Amino acid sequence: MAAIITEKFSLHNAEQFFESFSEAAPTVYYMLFGKATPYTATTSGGTDLLPPAPANDVSNEYYVWDQSTAGKKIATSDVTHALIRRDWENNTIYDKYEDNVSASNLTTSGKNNLYQSTFYFRTSDKRVYKVMDNNGGLAYSGSEPTSESNSLFSQGGYILKYMYSITVAEQTKFLTLDFMPVSTDSTVSAAAVDGKIESLIVTPGSGYTNGTYYAAINGDGVNAGTSSGAIVSFVVSGGVIQKFGLIASSDTVVYAA
Repeated sequence: MAAIITEKFSLHNAEQFFESFSEAAPTVYYMLFGKATPYTATTSGGTDLLPPAPANDVSNEYYVWDQSTAGKKIATSDVTHALIRRDWENNTIYDKYEDNVSASNLTTSGKNNLYQSTFYFRTSDKRVYKVMDNNGGLAYSGSEPTSESNSLFSQGGYILKYMYSITVAEQTKFLTLDFMPVSTDSTVSAAAVDGKIESLIVTPGSGYTNGTYYAAINGDGVNAGTSSGAIVSFVVSGGVIQKFGLIASSDTVVYAA
């Protein structure tokens, strides 16, 4: 039977590795530099431009130590979590965030895995945004976002959520052509509400009976199973959904269908 290593398990391993640098009895890591002689086909194999892949054995590990010329101890400040780098570009289609991406529910870009989808981007001012809605799969069209609001906002035809900003120090140390650092904005995290619904996806149709309808949302949020839990309202006119809204406690948010 083939092993199934989920992304959640991989993220857990990454978190454990990150924490190992700052534990009470931390693991000590070194970055080694070498080697002093060239890579050649007759000695070590490969070339300086294309070194050989390291063998996964004990003797190869000894050779690495033996041929190293220097080493640097890696401190807690030398490590960070990272994401695939995605830079904002106008007239570009980005995926919207969905919690049920799969082979039967592909993203706009055709991905079957949330962790490979393009539901976020980094701007030139080093702000990182999450795409909550991508206007039915159309391209972002407008100016570069700059908002740091704790609420969702609309720009370029998209619904966006500000997540955090990459500091100058983080950019200098960790930003590469392929990856960008991840950090937590304390203001954003403090404003987050556990179990809060930020976005709704309604599948359109036709031939419905006109009227206003309500549906309860089941979940594990802070208000789940209580009288103040979330309820979605639908207004059908002309046989199609004209409006839908999210009702939570005394707040009502209405969106065009």
